Amino acid sequence: MTPVSKDFYRARYDMFGFCDAPKHQAEMARVFKRMFDGTVHLNVKSQCSGIFVDNGHSVAYSDLSLEEATARTQAEIAQLEAAEASEQQYPLGTPVPRRELAAVVGKFQFLAPLIRGGQNILTPLYRARDRFTDPVVATHHAAAQWEDCVTVEMDREARDALGQFCQALRARPTRRYYLEKDPAISGWWTGQHSRYREYLTEHWSTPEGVPAPTMDASGWQGGVAYRDFRHILTFPPDECAPLKSSNFREASTAASAVELLGPQLRGSQILLRTDNTTTMSITNRQGTMSPELWLIMDRMFKAAVRHDLDLAAEHIPGVENGLADGLSRFVKQKDYSDWQYRADEFHTFLESDICGEDVYANPDFTVIFQYLTHFHSCQKRAPQTTTGTFVLPLWDTYEWWHLLKGARVVKYYPAESHLFTSPEWRHLLREDGTYGFGAERAFRGPTQWPVLVVYFPSTLPSSRCWARRARLVHCTGRMAAQVSELLGMRTRLSTDEGHRRGIRDVEAYMRAYLDHGLPATGTDVVCYAAYSVEMREFTLDSSTVRTYLAGLSAWHVELSMLLKEAGLVDSVGCPLQLANLCRQPQVLGLLQVLDRRYKKPSRAKDAFTPRQWCRIFHFGFVLSRRSGRHHRLLFLFCMLGCLRRGGTKYLRAFYELLRKGGPALDLDKNADSRKPRRFYMPAEVPALGLRPVELLEDYIIQEGVPSGSLLFAAPKGGTGWYAGPYTGHGRAFKQGLQQGLPAGPRAYRVYSGWDHQHTLLVCYGGWQLVQPLMAEIAVVASGHGSGTGFAVEKVQGVGGAGGITEVQMELLRSWGWP
Repeated sequence: MTPVSKDFYRARYDMFGFCDAPKHQAEMARVFKRMFDGTVHLNVKSQCSGIFVDNGHSVAYSDLSLEEATARTQAEIAQLEAAEASEQQYPLGTPVPRRELAAVVGKFQFLAPLIRGGQNILTPLYRARDRFTDPVVATHHAAAQWEDCVTVEMDREARDALGQFCQALRARPTRRYYLEKDPAISGWWTGQHSRYREYLTEHWSTPEGVPAPTMDASGWQGGVAYRDFRHILTFPPDECAPLKSSNFREASTAASAVELLGPQLRGSQILLRTDNTTTMSITNRQGTMSPELWLIMDRMFKAAVRHDLDLAAEHIPGVENGLADGLSRFVKQKDYSDWQYRADEFHTFLESDICGEDVYANPDFTVIFQYLTHFHSCQKRAPQTTTGTFVLPLWDTYEWWHLLKGARVVKYYPAESHLFTSPEWRHLLREDGTYGFGAERAFRGPTQWPVLVVYFPSTLPSSRCWARRARLVHCTGRMAAQVSELLGMRTRLSTDEGHRRGIRDVEAYMRAYLDHGLPATGTDVVCYAAYSVEMREFTLDSSTVRTYLAGLSAWHVELSMLLKEAGLVDSVGCPLQLANLCRQPQVLGLLQVLDRRYKKPSRAKDAFTPRQWCRIFHFGFVLSRRSGRHHRLLFLFCMLGCLRRGGTKYLRAFYELLRKGGPALDLDKNADSRKPRRFYMPAEVPALGLRPVELLEDYIIQEGVPSGSLLFAAPKGGTGWYAGPYTGHGRAFKQGLQQGLPAGPRAYRVYSGWDHQHTLLVCYGGWQLVQPLMAEIAVVASGHGSGTGFAVEKVQGVGGAGGITEVQMELLRSWGWP
């Protein structure tokens, strides 16, 4: 053992935990022992007698040398010469003594940690070690298999592995070792680190700065994620489940991660985070004996050699690997708004008769001349009704340029304009396993030349059509106030509100996307309907679109009637007319498609049982207060009279006080008082234990409701009334429900009032209350019976209910209805 100098120890005493440099030989011996133990901690196998120190620059031991300045390890020259001799000793096709081959493989095994994937390279040699020349030997006991006379076969795969390993040794391979303050990552790195999972997930690296990408694989594809990098690996059919194992796909995904991330992480450590324990194990052991995974590991470690990477892996629980798992299961959404024709379809335009059409085209450069020639030939045959809009490059030297004579330049885009887009499928928006594609589009670079949008107008008769439309728009602006006033004259209040809401929505869409307002055309209506169910942020139900279009149709009908009454004509004397849009075939067909494909599921609510209804009625209101008596009567009318909120707001009672009998009532339930309609209530409901007529009489007399006033005006003070209609139905009924049906520990339910089409609690707030121990849900509906105070008749009007259920029939029979 060569003695060492004190300078060597003074320069390195802090590395091995000494506070002062050694001062005598005994202390230097202890320091040397600590250094020797440090090399053992570096996973370096050596013998003490073979270690010496040369000028304080390197430490050499039996087969390897440690270079402290560069923190690298490499093989000694003697080992390289022995490896080269071993390669020449075993030619292909010659039987090899098993003991000799095992000795060579053992020496290589010691040097394997120096070579990235060295253990994987030695796998064919281990297989050759157990491939006996005489198959009978495999049946002998273990000791007999290691006799000197036992030989094995070296196939081409084993011979190539031997040559590859020797070639790697001739290149004087080096391996980084790590002397970090944290002992968890010291030595030849095996993936140990300070385990802060939250830190890894947030920063994509260990606290020591080691990059930590994640990966996962499903039955058909794999996913890799690292910082802003995302990659989806789609496996061919013969590698998908169940033809290949999950270990195969997980390892293949890890190999792809090394190949993809290697260029940006060159010369560093990489910690592969995977939820597959097999992939973690074979990565850390630098090899595998599995024939299925051997080629994958070979590909991974060759990439590590190319990019000078130190690989290690750790296991990540599947619940924490959400992003990579989502990538591995991601299926691209279909973009129904982006259509692209085959190349030969562009030539079908030249075979089509476009006379009378409004043509729009962004043609391919190779067919611009043919497109313009065909358009001009068709426009000559129908000059009054044929127009064309073309998006073309500004190439004034091409043969088709003279064909633009007579066109108007609608828009000019200079060169380098960001003009054309397409769906951006590769842009992942979120990191929680979900993705936002669909409407996401990307600009495909600036244009290389100026772009024109040119318009070929029709001839003079078509100009009259444009003038006629301009005159129609001008008249529409003058008559807008009259049309708005007439809209609600023929419909009830709630329907009129829906129509006006639809007209506002359609007009806002037309001004935002079509650059003009009402009146609309059939094409405008089709575009609006498609926009409403597909493109807007909150899509509409098909029934809502029908309501909005019904309002638009009513607007056009009123306008056409005004035009007819005013006798307005265009510039050539033709009367101005406006068609009913909803009666056009294209609109009717579109509405049928919307009903089939875009009808949202019904959200009908559960109805009250008679027992629940009675409990709410008798215990849900404080009868010692005027407001409680007011709320109870309002609840009674809404339930038994099938009245909606609009019907009770404007309900008026006209009566005369008589000594005998009940009051003669004339109750108008119409919401806007434009069409008289009546509703009728029974004098007695035995099934519910109620006498509605007496309750109404008592309320009118006790509270002093003035004749001709609003029946359900809110009480004010002790005797007064508020002048406006009552609108607090939701608060009143919610209070009754909470007092009559106290909340229990069961699941939430939503109750309806009288039917499943217009439910009480939808109309009055859509509350969700706890349902206490209820087994049956039934509909309590209004009935028809004879009574002293009300006539016997049923008229379907505002607030009318739908079909009659069994519970309704039971109530009707109790009222004496046949």
